[in-house]
Amino acid sequence: MIAFYTQLKAGKSKDAALQAAMSEGSPPLILERGEPIASLPPALIIQRSVDSNHPLEMQQHLVEWYQRRGGEIEMPLFDNLPPRFSITPDFPDTLRVMERITDFIKRHA
Repeated sequence: MIAFYTQLKAGKSKDAALQAAMSEGSPPLILERGEPIASLPPALIIQRSVDSNHPLEMQQHLVEWYQRRGGEIEMPLFDNLPPRFSITPDFPDTLRVMERITDFIKRHA
């Protein structure tokens, strides 16, 4: 929020100030900019093979930046997930996702 108010005080519009604040706090952009980070925890991204909100290429860049900075990250792809995640027999991959999350937690807890 500091970036937001700093941008407003500098005379930027509310939209421009909000955009600047979102960019400053964006984890992918922090990694891309090479900002100092003490350590990165293990991370798991659950990714749909086709996802217009989180395009695969964008997520692959995040994985690359995370790994370059020394982080351990996994990104399994799932072909058959609902648009909003919920466990349902209509989308059998939801059970595989839950198994993957459980396994990840067991390995890193």
